[in-house]
Formats: sequence, C-alpha cells, structure tokens
Amino acid sequence: MTRTESFTVRIDPRYAKDGITVADLAEQTNLALKVRDSLAEARRLGERVKQAMDRPGADKAKLEALYYRIVNRPGPYPDNMLVEQFANVAREIGQADQKVGASAFERYDELVRQLSAMKSEVDKVVGLASP
Repeated sequence: MTRTESFTVRIDPRYAKDGITVADLAEQTNLALKVRDSLAEARRLGERVKQAMDRPGADKAKLEALYYRIVNRPGPYPDNMLVEQFANVAREIGQADQKVGASAFERYDELVRQLSAMKSEVDKVVGLASP
C-alpha cells in the first residue's frame, strides 16, 4: 500500500535568527540540484570517453588526454579536473544551510560552460552516435 501526505518544511529558527531566509534556502537547494545534475552529466561524459578508449582502432592517446581533463589522474595530489570541480562546488554549497555566495554561482556557470565545450570536443573525437 502506498500513501501520500503533504507536509510543510520550515526553517530552523536558529538560522532565521542569523538572517537566513526561506528564499536563501530555496536558492541553495535549486543550485545544489543543478550542481548534482551537472556532476552526473560530467561523470557520464567521462564514462563515455573511457568506453571509447576500449574500442578497436580508438585513438587512445587523444581519448586519454580528453578523459583526464574530465576526471582526476590517479596518484598523489592530482589537479582537480571537471568532475572534481563540480564536486567541490557541491561540497561548498551543501555544508550548511546558508545564503549561497555569488562566487559559487559564478563558478558553477563557468563549469557548465567548460562541460558544454568538453561535450562538443568529445562528440568530435568519439562521434555523436556513441553512447
């Protein structure tokens, strides 16, 4: 048996005392959901490139270079690539109920532009019809 009930989520009064509003929390939630979706998209793109590397006749060097612009290289102290940068934004905005700073929105927008450019590049190298 399934049952559905409506409920109202209210702001913690301690946050309200600190000046955090319901609108701030809604904005934080909306950005967090966008970041989550973009992070998943970046991970799928990395997986697409990884699968393409295993195909016969694949230009493994070119694909590996693309792959390691999407995901971190293994080893100590890797540069944070696209997937990890999205994850960093997610951690930044999700650590506490807060008003999200302008820098988080700017960083997210920049990463979305990078993801779009990377998808176009992958489409050229891997092909549009690949998974």
